Amino acid sequence: MSSKLDLSKELIGRRALVTGGSRGIGAAIAQRLLDAGARVVVSARSRNEETPAAATFVAGDIRTSEGVNAIASVGSDALRKTFGDAMGVPAEAWLQSVPLGRWGATDDIAEVVALLVSDRGKWLTGVNYRVDGGMTAR
Repeated sequence: MSSKLDLSKELIGRRALVTGGSRGIGAAIAQRLLDAGARVVVSARSRNEETPAAATFVAGDIRTSEGVNAIASVGSDALRKTFGDAMGVPAEAWLQSVPLGRWGATDDIAEVVALLVSDRGKWLTGVNYRVDGGMTAR
């Protein structure tokens, strides 16, 4: 008997809108929700090669009322810098300070989102989940 949970059907019948879901963390979240059986609409300013093929894509920029209206009629791509770059710390030095000893992956965050939107997370309230490789726990 396998100890791995089969989560492929846990979100069947649910719908999700993932803004900024064309690439990176947003695309990983959208794909994880699709893998769990949800119907997913992804919105962003433009489609990307990382945009999940099974998601419905709607072009729209949530920073504008026109973009919001475009997204709403169907159902921002933020500045992306590593934390180390933003804080002026070299990437290697930052990585050495991460207790798990590796960079986080987009899937690390997508798994937490999938937990929170599933029935497994229905009793979880009022908590901030830090998906940071142990940085805040050290």
